[in-house]
Amino acid sequence: YSPLDVAVIAQLGGTPKCRQALLEWLRRGNPMPAWIISTLLETTAPKDPELQTVLAEYIRDDRRRSQAVRWLPEVVHGPKELARMLREVLRSNDIFNSCSALEMLVEREGRDEPDLWATVEAKLENDEGGHYWRLGHRFLLKIWPENALIRRLVKSTVYAEDMSLFAYYEAFGSDPEIRPLLDRTMQVLHEDLRLEFVRAIEPLVRRGLPAAVAIAAEYRDEPNGEARTVAARAYARACIRSGRQVH
Repeated sequence: YSPLDVAVIAQLGGTPKCRQALLEWLRRGNPMPAWIISTLLETTAPKDPELQTVLAEYIRDDRRRSQAVRWLPEVVHGPKELARMLREVLRSNDIFNSCSALEMLVEREGRDEPDLWATVEAKLENDEGGHYWRLGHRFLLKIWPENALIRRLVKSTVYAEDMSLFAYYEAFGSDPEIRPLLDRTMQVLHEDLRLEFVRAIEPLVRRGLPAAVAIAAEYRDEPNGEARTVAARAYARACIRSGRQVH
């Protein structure tokens, strides 16, 4: 069986045999440990000596430590040592886990620690092919939306593929400079894509997410009747839910 299969069985049944199998996979240093570690922490007491020993051994390797970054606080209890390890992961080339480490550091220390932005700035300035920005912009927009470099990257990638317009709108929905650029992306969409877009954000509008509601409101002059209807329906539901008057 694969670790994923055993992890699911362990979550359902929690048998000692499954637990031991998962521990053995960790002992062997198998990559992609997310399902294994999360399942063991859910089905075993967090302070279980055997689990703590296996996890401590697992994170001794730099590469494996990066893959297990979300669970470092469960293993590393000294604040200074934890901060050191998170910074190592932040400086690594593993973009997703680097961003996870950044989020954890910001949560613990605040975003104004000088070395945090310095590390991210260096990554952005040496970002050949734009991979770091493309994969990490959702994280960075939540932390430093007002930063001049972040704003410059947003403006230069508004029309780029694989960028989250939703994240851009969430960060800059009321920005007088960037909001018009975002709105113009809607004008260049093919008629069918405008319909697909509003259908995609409809659940977010209904839940009242401000950025999504603002986008739906812009559909009032939409020439595609079906797209306009979907937007109006979702916008009205958001207004009713929040107690605002529909207009």
